[in-house]
Amino acid sequence: MRISIFGMGYVGIVSGACLLRDGHEISGVDPVAAKVADLAQGRSPIQEPGVARLLSEGHKDGRLRATAKTQDALTNCQMAWICVGTPSEADGGINLSAVENVTVRIARELRDSKARPLIVLRSACLPGPTADLVIPRLEKRSGLSVGKDIHLVYHPEFL
Repeated sequence: MRISIFGMGYVGIVSGACLLRDGHEISGVDPVAAKVADLAQGRSPIQEPGVARLLSEGHKDGRLRATAKTQDALTNCQMAWICVGTPSEADGGINLSAVENVTVRIARELRDSKARPLIVLRSACLPGPTADLVIPRLEKRSGLSVGKDIHLVYHPEFL
């Protein structure tokens, strides 16, 4: 399966490495040029046992790609994982701006595309923002209906 992972921090990198281990093709998406460059060479930008080997093997097999471009990542992908950071706010809430930004970028690309990947929200956030933020942004920016034209799964790494 071709899977694009948006956000190549800890959760995105480890998830991608495990998916490579299971034989999937991964496209890592991140705005940080250094991370994209590392991944494009099969190098891990984080230290975690076994991850560097899995990324290197995936790269050698041609199953690991990296990009900063949403359009490139969504071309021919079957799943789009959102794994961006959700840092804590001073008041105890969480900052969902990265989730919103990636959701809007994905939705804009889906508007003019035939691609209909399953969207998987892995970022740590409470269930409310899925219904109140992610789904409305996807539908408004893509012109598609979640549950009918496109599908979304909430599968957080941490909660």
